[in-house]
Amino acid sequence: MISNDDRNSITRLPRLRTIQATVEECKRQDPDTSITEFYVRQLCMSGAPFVLKNGPKYLINLDLLFAYLSDCAA
Repeated sequence: MISNDDRNSITRLPRLRTIQATVEECKRQDPDTSITEFYVRQLCMSGAPFVLKNGPKYLINLDLLFAYLSDCAA
């Protein structure tokens, strides 16, 4: 059984999404976004640090992607 102290020390799981789900989330937060599946796929193939490869799929950490995009826009 997990104690309350252990529960408090567990970090939040990253929000990992597929390429399609990443674009859907971007569009949900900003309906006029110009982010496309092609752009996210290009980021994945470039070896971006917020991307995990799981077999044939790419998983994108949404929080790190949004931080990356915010830094690029600044």
